[in-house]
Amino acid sequence: AIVLIAPGDCINRSLYVVPRTEADRCARKDKPTSKTARLRYFRIDQIDELFAPFRNNFGLSNSTGAASE
Repeated sequence: AIVLIAPGDCINRSLYVVPRTEADRCARKDKPTSKTARLRYFRIDQIDELFAPFRNNFGLSNSTGAASE
């Protein structure tokens, strides 16, 4: 899950429930020889671009972000 909280006193939040395989596929990674090679990360300004289909994905869909029926 990814939760982006707006700065300051704003109560706006963006919630993304992303399948692990999709998150791993889109993640930035360090070189395999780096001490942090096992870590995965994302630029905060690219979260919505990468994971828009999974915004508010409380139905835990694997592909569209829409609730499973």
